[in-house]
Amino acid sequence: MMIFKTRIQSLKENALTWWRERSERERWILAVWSLALLGLLVWFGLLTPMQHRIGSLERRLPALESLLGKMRSSVAAGTHRSTSTRHDDGDLRGRLSGLLAERKLSAELKAISTTRVEMRLPEMPVAEAFTLLDLMRRESGARVVTLGIKAEPTAATLIRVVAELERR
Repeated sequence: MMIFKTRIQSLKENALTWWRERSERERWILAVWSLALLGLLVWFGLLTPMQHRIGSLERRLPALESLLGKMRSSVAAGTHRSTSTRHDDGDLRGRLSGLLAERKLSAELKAISTTRVEMRLPEMPVAEAFTLLDLMRRESGARVVTLGIKAEPTAATLIRVVAELERR
């Protein structure tokens, strides 16, 4: 650790000596070029990728809002269906597992209780993820209690969904 500190100290002293050897005009030119380089790095390294990401999210927003609207409207309509249809055969985790197996799909299911399950879907396209979640919700007679969505920065069209489903 001490060697590291002395090495940094000697580098700092060498840099200060080099800077003092420059004329006033050279210092100004170096400062201006350094600021210009820093500005370019910030623009092309941070702002431009961030603007592209915001643009892609803004383009996806209407589709996500319409899917959310469909899910909300089907929740209101599905409440009456789920009370009239018997879905209470066994625990919710077993029911969801069976539904996934029927469709040859996979998801990580974690039973919180016999009537509440956390479901983690693998990375998949947005529409596919919401369709699967809606299908699982309708077929099991459960409601979505919490919904977490994470989009990977590298894959703009793929999302990870973590949802808690509850059946009363």
